[in-house]
Amino acid sequence: MRLNGWQRMWLVFAVVWLALVGMRHRTWPKMTHFAISDVYDRLPWQAKERLRSPWESDPPPPKGLARLLSVQQQRGPSVDVGIHRIEFKAGVSEDDMRFVARAYEAEMHALLNERRMGHVQSVLGWGFIPPAFLFAAGWTVAWIRRGFRQPAN
Repeated sequence: MRLNGWQRMWLVFAVVWLALVGMRHRTWPKMTHFAISDVYDRLPWQAKERLRSPWESDPPPPKGLARLLSVQQQRGPSVDVGIHRIEFKAGVSEDDMRFVARAYEAEMHALLNERRMGHVQSVLGWGFIPPAFLFAAGWTVAWIRRGFRQPAN
């Protein structure tokens, strides 16, 4: 099968378009691409009530020795989960910390998988739908033009 000029032009357009879409979507989502607050919003309420909110700031410290004591009382332990360091409220038990760390890690992986699936859908949508539409439009125009041609006698 030989390609006519329009099909060749469409093929060049499709290859260039796919290269442009590939360059635009070259960054595969990684764990480093989202913030602690993205994961915190997805946690169940049981886990959120044991964590310090990422938006929570310390109140203005008192003066002198009371300042040192108040900062130590407000902050609880912190744990590294993946690339994030999560801070717990003071007085949280070890079992609760393990529960929250497991929930946090599960939500991190779920968020990462969602973002990767969205990335794949975006690449497929932007990469293949416009060239397919252009091919269908060109084929339709050729079909219509063929209908207006005068038969050769």
